[in-house]
Amino acid sequence: MVVVVGAGITGAATAYYLSRAGVSPVTVIDSVGIATCSKAAAFLSESWGDRTKTEKLHRTSFRLHLDLAEELGLKSFRQIPTYHKTDLECDDENLWSSHAKEGRHALVDPKELVSALMDAAQERGTSMEIQTLSGLEMEGSTATGICFQDGGKRDLDEEEAIVLCIGPWASRLEDWIGTPMPIDGVLSTSLVWQDLCLWDDPKAMFCEEDMNGCHLEMFQRVDKSIYVSGLGNSKPLKASYFRGKDRPFPGEEVPSRCDAALRSLQAFSAINRPPDDIRACVRPQSPDGVPVVGKMGGSSNVYVASGGGQWGITWGPLLGLMVTNMICEKDPPLSPMSAYSPARFDTLVQRTIMNGRSKEAWP
Repeated sequence: MVVVVGAGITGAATAYYLSRAGVSPVTVIDSVGIATCSKAAAFLSESWGDRTKTEKLHRTSFRLHLDLAEELGLKSFRQIPTYHKTDLECDDENLWSSHAKEGRHALVDPKELVSALMDAAQERGTSMEIQTLSGLEMEGSTATGICFQDGGKRDLDEEEAIVLCIGPWASRLEDWIGTPMPIDGVLSTSLVWQDLCLWDDPKAMFCEEDMNGCHLEMFQRVDKSIYVSGLGNSKPLKASYFRGKDRPFPGEEVPSRCDAALRSLQAFSAINRPPDDIRACVRPQSPDGVPVVGKMGGSSNVYVASGGGQWGITWGPLLGLMVTNMICEKDPPLSPMSAYSPARFDTLVQRTIMNGRSKEAWP
């Protein structure tokens, strides 16, 4: 028996793999429902972590996405060419090949992916509840109950695990369990144009930083929409921001960055109208840029999976598989798991910082 809190990419993937492994019952709890990460670009890359500490994450995750696209019949999934723009015009197709980035890349609609994962999990008996988590009840090292914002409570059985896939709100575990969880948030704005084809086929283009403070990332999707991120001046949100009771969503899009992006786009592309949608999302970021997956120190049944940062959609399914294999006592898809464990932050320095965050937290 497992309770998964959070129905974004990581929570949905956790429910999917748990149900596929025969775990029952599985309950997913979220404050708004599925696909909370639908504002993401959902650009997937196999090789962008090469020769870094995230190489295994990228390569294993990309193969997992290939499998999921086939298993779930995802219509939006496409392997795509990816380019680096210096001084090229967007519509100059003859020059793209010399600036193509090596390796395999893909795009997927994050809403379709998350919805398909949850649909498959629910077909195998997973249930979904709309509730807002406000805390955990602990008896010693065991979570015995889940507290909700409306004053309700759900008791946990002695053998029942709880998996928290709650993005930057994972920092609230510091209050609930008392061990460091230094997950910050990064608020970024993005733009979407519907029914706009800069190119005939789906592709991605990454631009260098320009005089408007943008480093545009442009994605032509299968549905003929254009997604643009990399607007610059992303807003860091400290872990203390997400702690405390009744804290509302931490921000909205930044209009000035939309204006800056339009100036950049109009200088080299055929985009000459305002976007149809201006969005903002918060990415959960760990101090070392590596996600946090595993059992919380000081607890016998509380697991966390968070910290995907800008690669949240790429890594999300793998994080779900990692925590599933831990619960089911199967071999991990990556090793060593200690590289991703929350225990790596349980140090004297991080505990001192945690105590400071507690004093900064919203009442």
